[in-house]
Amino acid sequence: MLKGASTSNGGITDDFDRMSMANVPNGSHRFWAHLLVGYVFCLVFYWLMFNLWKDYLNLRHQFLSTWTSLGGHHTVLVSHLPRELRSNRALYKFFDSLFPGEVRSARTAKDLFMPKSGSNEFTKQQGL
Repeated sequence: MLKGASTSNGGITDDFDRMSMANVPNGSHRFWAHLLVGYVFCLVFYWLMFNLWKDYLNLRHQFLSTWTSLGGHHTVLVSHLPRELRSNRALYKFFDSLFPGEVRSARTAKDLFMPKSGSNEFTKQQGL
């Protein structure tokens, strides 16, 4: 695209360097062509990204609107579960007995943090 602005003048014999800005002499008005093309390239890129973002938002809103009409997506945080309900299967059975046919899935998230032995938190966690 900028072959004409870069290749004339300069005296460089290497093909790659002849077509780069290195071949444009200092103080030449041909630097403006490189700046202009850089700005045009950025503006076209931003315009394309903006239009893609609008399309993404439309698709996302369509998906979310159909998802809520199908019943939606609900997450419930339950803490301090008894030991017998600390598996995915047991938790699902428990909630399914409370709300028959309404529970799609039940998952447990366990706290995997284990403090160093000898610390106050370790003794509290171990019941010592």
